[in-house]
Amino acid sequence: MPTAAPRGVTWSLFGAVAVPASEESGPAVIGEDVARCYARTPVGALLATSQISVRYLAADDWRKVTRLQTVGAGRDAYLAGRTEAEKKSPTNPDGGAHGQIAGFRFVTYDDSTAVVQTVWRFRDGALQAATTTVLWRDGDWRLEYPADPVAPIPVGSLAGYTEWGGV
Repeated sequence: MPTAAPRGVTWSLFGAVAVPASEESGPAVIGEDVARCYARTPVGALLATSQISVRYLAADDWRKVTRLQTVGAGRDAYLAGRTEAEKKSPTNPDGGAHGQIAGFRFVTYDDSTAVVQTVWRFRDGALQAATTTVLWRDGDWRLEYPADPVAPIPVGSLAGYTEWGGV
């Protein structure tokens, strides 16, 4: 499991949020909203959780991203809830409101499951750590959307995390 920033990573904007990629670890295929084909490695899992976490929230076709790249007991409820919320307030979320990746640490990793804590920095300087799980399914990493997702927690600094980000 990486304890240092992965080498060979480049950052590009997806909307207003910087997302990481590498020739070695993925994503190997990037469409308009979907980025896929990650290496079955810790770095591949880290890149997948970073990319998918941003894309299912900020993509124009977030439904496609969610259907193709997430699995889990909470996925259908998320799709239904967000669809309903958008009927009431049809605005695309501002990517900057989601924060920027500032750091990470692995909780666990094996070749079928990775649990990663990602720290996000928001415009006001606040930091939040979100724990995500990616599962190796059908030849790629998929973000698990649990029935009861755990809310991000505020953190005071990047102490204990690997500093990593594109902005």
